[in-house]
Amino acid sequence: MGAEKLPGMRHRAGLSLLAFLLLNGFVLNAFLSFVCEYTVLDFSRFFLTSPLHAGEDSWKQIAQALDYLSSPHTRTLYAQVFFGPKKQVPISPTSLLLLEPLHRLPYPKMVKTANLISWVAIVLSSFFLALILRKVLPRPPNGSRLPVSDKALALGLAFGFTLTFYPLVKSFEVGRFRLGSILDLSWLSGSGCLKKKFLSGVFIGLICIVKPQLGLFALWGLLRGERRFTFGLAGTAGAVGAVSLARFGWANHVDYLRALSHMTKHGESYYANQSVTASSTG
Repeated sequence: MGAEKLPGMRHRAGLSLLAFLLLNGFVLNAFLSFVCEYTVLDFSRFFLTSPLHAGEDSWKQIAQALDYLSSPHTRTLYAQVFFGPKKQVPISPTSLLLLEPLHRLPYPKMVKTANLISWVAIVLSSFFLALILRKVLPRPPNGSRLPVSDKALALGLAFGFTLTFYPLVKSFEVGRFRLGSILDLSWLSGSGCLKKKFLSGVFIGLICIVKPQLGLFALWGLLRGERRFTFGLAGTAGAVGAVSLARFGWANHVDYLRALSHMTKHGESYYANQSVTASSTG
């Protein structure tokens, strides 16, 4: 392919993505605003104006779990919060490690701090998405740098797609714990684009803190012969798992597996979780 065709291809790709963003993110939601009480743009606006807020969907459950574990008790955590009368969603023991450093703060301040950390994570993921876009767009000839206009377009697209992705901004509004997973996934994708396989494995290992079932990627790495990826994943997940075992005990981890097994045998009653995006980012 002639080098003279690459700038045109790059501009067409960028303009196509921009057109999709405008139509899907803004025009469609403008029409939906006439028939829906809320659209994704309402949650986008909330994200931009409320980095500190009191949404506590996940934070409340994590704080209650840490309170239970730090007080005298005779039952495992999941026997109490999942198999007990209230039937709360079971949060992995490793997930509790992430909020434990904030647990000593007064509860309202802890929630706002956790949401601010999530807000920063989303902003950082947008910058990393911009890097991914810059890597996948057709490069200028002779290895020269992308024009400033193309870099600005990639950054604008990254922020636009991030702020109009409903599962992300809605999760931030209610204070849900999937934000760290999305940040790690964006870093993982960027590492994959840069062909840093060990680093990709490390980020999958970090995602396993929230989604331990994704540890199955280690088996995929072994089958594919990706040793650096597998070592990065296993080393990261293994280190975090060892800390979690030492902190919360063997019984709580075994009971968490029992809770997961129970959930696989029953349907999901909350309709918003019955989607591909909810399964991958929830």
